[in-house]
Amino acid sequence: KYNNVEEDIDIMLSTSEIPPGKHKFFVQAEDSNGYLGPVSSIFFDVTESSVSQPSEADPIAPPNNEEPNSQGNGSDGDSIDSTIGSNIAGDSMLLLENFATGFGAFNSGGHDTRCYKRLKGRDGVARIQDGNIDQSSIYTNKLMLNHSFSSIKVTFSFFGLSMEEDDKFCLEYILDENSEWKKRKCWRGFVDFENKVWYDNTSIKINVEDAQSVRVRFRCEGGNNRDDVLFDMVQIQGLK
Repeated sequence: KYNNVEEDIDIMLSTSEIPPGKHKFFVQAEDSNGYLGPVSSIFFDVTESSVSQPSEADPIAPPNNEEPNSQGNGSDGDSIDSTIGSNIAGDSMLLLENFATGFGAFNSGGHDTRCYKRLKGRDGVARIQDGNIDQSSIYTNKLMLNHSFSSIKVTFSFFGLSMEEDDKFCLEYILDENSEWKKRKCWRGFVDFENKVWYDNTSIKINVEDAQSVRVRFRCEGGNNRDDVLFDMVQIQGLK
C-alpha cells in the first residue's frame, strides 16, 4: 500500500513483443482521487537474445469495409509544432497515450468508441464514430497543472474514414472541473483533411493560464456509424 508522497516501485516489463534496439519507457502514477503525476522516462536496449517470438494473434475487425491506404502527414491549419516524444522533458509531459493496451489514460464516452490492437497499418488505435455527443467521444481524467503553465499543447495522429464535408471531429476541454466542455477546434472532412490518410504530429495549443486542472476530449460529429475518426497517439505537454 502506498501512503507517502514519494514511493519506490519495481516494474517488470516483458520484451516479447518489443523489437531489438533502443527504446524509451514512460511511467505515470495516478492516485486514488484520479490525479495524474508527472511522466518519468528511461531508455533501455532490447537485444536479439532477449526477444522471444510472440504468437500471432488474429487482428480485431476494422469498423467498416474500407481498405487501408498509404500513410501521410497533414496540417490542421493552426499553429503547428511537430516536436514530440523523446525530445520533450518529462516534467512538462502531462499525458502520453498510444492505445497499445486499450484506452489507457483516456475514458470511453460510450458505445460509439472502440480500441483495436492494430488497424489501418498502426499498432494501438482508438476509434470514435457517429455523432451521439458523449457516446461518440473519448476523454482524459483530470490532469493537474503546474502553476507556471500558461498553455498546454495537444499533439495527436488521426485518420478519417467516410468523413464528408458536413462531418467533423472536435477537440474540447474543461478547466477546473467547470460543467461544460468548450470547443478549441474542429476538423471537417474534405476541408481540413482527406479520408484514408494518417495525419501525424497535428498540434494545437489551449490556454490554461491560472487554471489548476484540465480535461481534454475528442468528439466525433458524424452523420452515421460509418463516419469514423481513428487515433494512434495523443500527447499533452504543459508549456510555460
